[in-house]
Amino acid sequence: MKRKILAVLMSAAASVSIADVSLYGRVAVGLEQDSFPNTSVADDSNIQDFGSYFGIRGYDQVYGDTSAIWQIEQYLDLTSGQAFNGVTGSGAIFPNQGNTGFSQNGRVWRQVNTLASGESYLGLQGIFGRIRLGNLSNYMRSSMGAVDLYNYSNGVNGLSNYSRINQLLPTTIRYDSPTWLGMSFAAAYSFQSSGLQGVSGINSVNNFSSGLNGSYAGGTYSIGAGWANDNFSIKLGTWIFQNVGSYTTDLSSNFCAQSSACYENAYANRLELGYNDPDGLILGLGFQTTSGFGWSQWATSGGSWNNFVTNQNYNYPGLNSNQYQTQEFGGTIGWHIGQWTPKLGYMYGNNLMYNGNITSVIAGSANSIPNSGYQQAVAELDWNITPRTIVFLNYGQAWYGSTLQNIAYCGNGCGTLTAANPVNSTNQSALNQNSLAIGFSHTF
Repeated sequence: MKRKILAVLMSAAASVSIADVSLYGRVAVGLEQDSFPNTSVADDSNIQDFGSYFGIRGYDQVYGDTSAIWQIEQYLDLTSGQAFNGVTGSGAIFPNQGNTGFSQNGRVWRQVNTLASGESYLGLQGIFGRIRLGNLSNYMRSSMGAVDLYNYSNGVNGLSNYSRINQLLPTTIRYDSPTWLGMSFAAAYSFQSSGLQGVSGINSVNNFSSGLNGSYAGGTYSIGAGWANDNFSIKLGTWIFQNVGSYTTDLSSNFCAQSSACYENAYANRLELGYNDPDGLILGLGFQTTSGFGWSQWATSGGSWNNFVTNQNYNYPGLNSNQYQTQEFGGTIGWHIGQWTPKLGYMYGNNLMYNGNITSVIAGSANSIPNSGYQQAVAELDWNITPRTIVFLNYGQAWYGSTLQNIAYCGNGCGTLTAANPVNSTNQSALNQNSLAIGFSHTF
């Protein structure tokens, strides 16, 4: 009998080995205090999740070096015992899928109680590279992490503005090339069905207020390339959204009959240089430009993710219906000292721009709105108490050129704002902020 049981166990182990199924994930929680200097917003202290998730993945050999690959990943909130996560932990902004939602720090998050809210896919890999279909990361999220190296949640103790374009893309097909002499590239297309982020841009005064439908839904492209050798890396990525921006309110069949910037594309570009010596220096430098994005979700033209901006509520001279454009640069420096890793980061967001193109935004020669930029500084100390568990202590501060003026980019969503009353309950995400946190993180 014992021999039969042993044979069954050996057979099961052999089948698992052939399929190479593995469990992986991260659990991270901490105590955080957020404060909003020079405002009437009260300080907030809370236990927060810092980007927990788990997943299962595996492969099955098809022929020779070609295998079927799959992964199912789920985000978690350990602090409230929920199978969803609405934080920007570790620089990752999670997708807002699902039918129900909740409001957190001025942003409406979709509640995801499924088993595939994270990066989940099925595909093939071989000497040709990898091709996958599913809920997949853009190039910035999957392949560019040399600058935002911090553990954080919804606070400013991480480079959250810079990492706002790290995104998961639903309904996506993606190809990743093999690596040749340290060089590789990736390209993805997300079909972005109606109602998902990136396609809802028509103003609410017309009958498509819930988003573009059917043939009017625009997809997104994510393209990137990089080189890595030893401890050095250089990565360049771009993300292009079709058909977002200003839409006419013409309800006839010709939706672009009126004169405006209808069906504009939005984009985000990022360049990163990195150096990471496991026994020494850490250095990351980043430069980023966008068109159709504001800082976080402040400005909106009605987009479901509230980041595609052609804000007509803020009547700055000359802005009219043009998209906001941004320009950011900064970096992180740190050092591995045994079990300790101190890190310092800084990011500068130039004044919001308009009426520019990619070239003029990169060069900083587009028209700008005074006092609309930001600065952010972050410091963190990591202590590896085991090879896979760290204790971290960090502090971050973000401040803007003009708090009152920046809040105005919320438009009607922020209510009535005056110099005497620049703060109300709906605009906390637009305020100067300080965040202090201590927590734990374990990967498996």
